[in-house]
Amino acid sequence: MADLNRKKTLRIVGLYILVILALARFLIYPMNAAVAGKKVSLDEQYESYTLKYRLLERQKGDQSDGAKVDKTLLFPHLYEKSINYSRIQTDILEKVIKFAEKKKMILYNFEMPEPAIGKSVSEVPVIVRFQGKPLDFMETLEMLEKDTMILRIKSTEISKIGKDFNYLLTICAFRVEK
Repeated sequence: MADLNRKKTLRIVGLYILVILALARFLIYPMNAAVAGKKVSLDEQYESYTLKYRLLERQKGDQSDGAKVDKTLLFPHLYEKSINYSRIQTDILEKVIKFAEKKKMILYNFEMPEPAIGKSVSEVPVIVRFQGKPLDFMETLEMLEKDTMILRIKSTEISKIGKDFNYLLTICAFRVEK
């Protein structure tokens, strides 16, 4: 009888061990795969971080080496701090209007949005809408590029109406703040 009870308990214990192993198989293996996926993702993020850190260090080194040379070269082509933003915008607008009149382009309207003020350099935008021929527009872009002050065309929209085209230009000038 004792032998029979012992066999029953061994069967019950064996059954419990099988159930525990099956549960471990279905619970632990998916977790193991998820952990492996997270390790791969972590390795990729770490590699990306190290590359970005190296790039940042290189940029810091470049700025400390060549910052003084670049500033002295750029200062004559940037607006001075003593010139107010509205005067800069007016200056840009006058240049564009004179050139547009010379090329017989029609100026529809303009906007003078708020400048983006930075620590060392501020960006002063002007939005101009006009109509004309494509060749005249290209000459306008060349004129802006050849200007003594640094002007950047931030955005351009072109739409065709009849024989002429409508143009929207966002032109930015820069003013030194320090």
